Amino acid sequence: MCSRPGENYENNWRTCCDTLPHTAPTDRSRTMTRDAFEQLLSDWLDGRDARVADQLDAAIATSPEFARLRDEWLDFEAGLRKNMPVMREVAWDLFRGRIAAVIANES
Repeated sequence: MCSRPGENYENNWRTCCDTLPHTAPTDRSRTMTRDAFEQLLSDWLDGRDARVADQLDAAIATSPEFARLRDEWLDFEAGLRKNMPVMREVAWDLFRGRIAAVIANES
């Protein structure tokens, strides 16, 4: 059974993970698909859950391509976070006063 957050692939495990030791009910000689790995990576990036990290590490151990994909996504995420605009603090009382004044003038 796949343990991706919020999903149960017990009866259709090939669509989730074509297999990790924790995943496949039968044939353990297969490897995880790229799509399944990218979903697992996305789940990990969203929450940094330790169980998902263990699954990710196990998949990476089976394929150098998965390690490369993880590194690409980590670089991409770091670039996004680096270039995120800093939100200025809002003076809510002043803002509320300005909105109220505009509404009062339009009435």
